[in-house]
Amino acid sequence: MLNRNAAGSGLLMAAMVLAGACADIPPTKPLAFDEPVSLFARAPDNRSSFTGTLDHEFVRLAREIPGFGGIFYDESGALNVVMAPVVAPMASAELRQRLAARLEAMGQPAGAAQGVRVREGKYDFLQLFEMRQRVDQAVWGLQGIVFTDADEAANRVAIGVEDASAAASVERAVAMLGLPREAVILRQTAPLRFTDEGGTVGTLSGHTLQDLVRPVAGGLGIWSDGLSDDCALGFNVRSPEAPNVHGFVIHSLCTTHPYSSGPVGTSYWQPHPGWADSFIGTEVHDAPPFTGGACPPNPSPSWLGCRWSSAAGARYAPGVPNAFGRIYRTTGVNTGSIVIDLEHPTFEIVDELPFAVLGQVVHKVGQYTGWTQATVDATCVTLVVGFGGNGLTNAVTFLCLQRATQAIDFGVVDEGPVFVRAGEHEAHLLGLVTLGIGDSYLFSPMAQIRLENPPPPGRSWRTFPPPTP
Repeated sequence: MLNRNAAGSGLLMAAMVLAGACADIPPTKPLAFDEPVSLFARAPDNRSSFTGTLDHEFVRLAREIPGFGGIFYDESGALNVVMAPVVAPMASAELRQRLAARLEAMGQPAGAAQGVRVREGKYDFLQLFEMRQRVDQAVWGLQGIVFTDADEAANRVAIGVEDASAAASVERAVAMLGLPREAVILRQTAPLRFTDEGGTVGTLSGHTLQDLVRPVAGGLGIWSDGLSDDCALGFNVRSPEAPNVHGFVIHSLCTTHPYSSGPVGTSYWQPHPGWADSFIGTEVHDAPPFTGGACPPNPSPSWLGCRWSSAAGARYAPGVPNAFGRIYRTTGVNTGSIVIDLEHPTFEIVDELPFAVLGQVVHKVGQYTGWTQATVDATCVTLVVGFGGNGLTNAVTFLCLQRATQAIDFGVVDEGPVFVRAGEHEAHLLGLVTLGIGDSYLFSPMAQIRLENPPPPGRSWRTFPPPTP
């Protein structure tokens, strides 16, 4: 938690020292708010028919490669492909060639296809996808359902249930659908809920993610009006067509009215409104939930609809120094430290990935737990999550989130950026933490963040500077 009673002058001194240590970060300042340019536009009306998830990529591969059931990385880091028996299997050389082309499009190394390991499965991904869709349409009206997922490694549809009663309800629903019982795995899982119960895990000494830090970049603790706790800034964005208009992406729960349950316009401070010169910007966009199509129905009166991501967009106030394409780095991974590493204070974003692949190692930076490392163990999770707003409890269905599990349970979850390391100091941006429990968290992948936070017509936005010619 932030120390709201600390002396402001001490934090300003910390910010000045850090700015000197971050000489490799070129801070720039945005233009005034009256600049007639926006970074974000209204989310498209056809989100219910979106086909840009990893599961949809697997569906396309299954149409090209007979028997294809999915890919994943095993514990040794080797790429595995699941193949169901078919009458005329594809030759190994052609299989590797097809996989290499698709891997590159997914942001994965094409060379991984050369040493791919083939594992036998029972179902191809067309079958898994169709069964999972039918399950989604049937189970979300039942009590005690936590998540659904097409598990490519297990080659089954996975359903998370709270208890034996929920499991029995699912058993009956699966039987009524006429699905093979062995095609479905039931996993007892604690319910996932948003929480505003923050808490400092790391050591509060030196220059931390919860101090006043300039320039502003991903992973820092920020505060918004209407909330009782702080959040983590996700990442900065800019438009090549309007380079002097600067923005950032944050969790929708860090807004006064999450998921457009009220007007936009939340104010943000870093780290807290109690400090001088701490105001950094204003919320300008948050996509409303949608229904129909890919959104499974839910009979709850508090249900608002579906979202593909938890991301909202904001614009920096005039004169706020911010570092484009940077995520702050702490002094150790999985140590709980929130102290910024003054020798190497940031990760530099050099690329962006649409989504992760099962078994991929990912990293996160947040205001409570600092820099953590985890392994992706589910790639397209659907779940319903409740949250408080205006004295009421509302609920949103999240579609195709990705889940990562870390070796340590810090007992608290922060909302920071998720990325893949691409060298000692470089990162490939992957998404934004949505929620978590225990040693796992779910995150919104970049393909879905971009869907719900699109640029205006004729414009674009980037998360890192273009390469120098």
